[in-house]
Amino acid sequence: MITADWLNAIQRELVNVVLGGGLTINPTDDSQVLKAIRAIQAASIQEAVASLVASSPATLDTLNELAQALGNDPNFATTMTTALSGKANKATTLAGYGITDANTKVETATAIKAALAVAITNVSASKTLVAAELGIVLIDATAGALNLQLPAADATLGTRDVIVRRVDNGGNRLVVQTSGVDKIKFHTHLSATGYPFLVLMGAGDWWHLRSDSTGSWWPIGRCDTTPLGRPVMETTTAFPPGGYGAVSGPVLVRAEWPWLWDHAQQSGMLKTEAQRVGNEGGWTQGDGVSTFRGPEIRGEFLRMLDESRGVDASTISCTATAGSAVLTSVVATTQLAIGMSLVSSPVIPAGATIVSFTANTITMSANATATVAGWTVAVAGRVAGSSEPDALQNITGNLGDILNIQSHGSGAFYTVGSGTAAYPTGNTGNFNQFNFDASRVVRTSTETRSRNIAYPGRIKLI
Repeated sequence: MITADWLNAIQRELVNVVLGGGLTINPTDDSQVLKAIRAIQAASIQEAVASLVASSPATLDTLNELAQALGNDPNFATTMTTALSGKANKATTLAGYGITDANTKVETATAIKAALAVAITNVSASKTLVAAELGIVLIDATAGALNLQLPAADATLGTRDVIVRRVDNGGNRLVVQTSGVDKIKFHTHLSATGYPFLVLMGAGDWWHLRSDSTGSWWPIGRCDTTPLGRPVMETTTAFPPGGYGAVSGPVLVRAEWPWLWDHAQQSGMLKTEAQRVGNEGGWTQGDGVSTFRGPEIRGEFLRMLDESRGVDASTISCTATAGSAVLTSVVATTQLAIGMSLVSSPVIPAGATIVSFTANTITMSANATATVAGWTVAVAGRVAGSSEPDALQNITGNLGDILNIQSHGSGAFYTVGSGTAAYPTGNTGNFNQFNFDASRVVRTSTETRSRNIAYPGRIKLI
């Protein structure tokens, strides 16, 4: 017998099925239970698929995409097992992996040590280095002049480094020479191709050179990089290493110092030997063929060149003759020097310079345009390397007296009083007293030359 309670339970279960399928109870729709069951089934299938895919990327979230990723190989597991069976077994040595031509750990360490090792070569006589001796080359020229020749910087040598270092402090010439037509690429601002040799001067002087396999050795470093030709002061009477000489106007051989001769020629301060007086701070041409001379500045105060500032402008008094380049009856207020510019005037052509001079004549680079006696010509400063003797700024003054009436002094002279004094004969007379004080005209001090300290002078020769 069907009871009311049972029917009510069935009714409640059917309602739960409809609601569980996401539907709303509709008394007029007799298919709600079927729709609910289908909806519940679809949701369960979707949940199962989502669980299977999990967080797979979009390109691997279908069975087709997974099959393609496995190469559509139905025997993928067998294929992978076969492939893995061909791998090398785990081993602790290269030989265990079938590698029989490799170095051992000791052999490898030995090879690396040998590759990093730097050859140290000691040289005390002239010789030519071979490739195996490149590295650090210590050179002792105590016994005499020494010439060390580098190997050819060709493809056979390749790119190699060498450090050449002088160990003695003697005065013998020590030359590091290239092979054949090779060049050392230093001071290329003077000669683009470089020079075939360099000179090591003083204990500790060194150069680090590198070959480029094409005929050149390039400086990588050196003991002293002070610019060529620069004068310096030292706090020692010894010559420091790095290429220094005395500023004593030495006569140098052009072939032995080609870079310094190039510097002199390009300095704008090179004069003939006949023009050396007044230009001792510059370079002169020596014998004009094979020698030249350096600056002589010992015992001198150095001064910055005017370079058109007008501080060193001065004048000369002279007689000019039309059509002649020679000025006569010259009286100069400054030390003359070859190359000084004469300021243009109605008598002196523009751009005229001093070509030569004597005690009372000047030869110009152009002819005067008129004949004038007692003509004053302005000199536009000094030339580089020119010297000038010491001088005292001019001191002037004037004394005047009108007997017993008035007296006066001007300039460095001044009146300090008057009175009456007895003559040796016993008579008396009036007098005026004057003092002299240079400070009324010029700057003065307790001495003409300022206090100074003398240091040895040196000049960079390489």
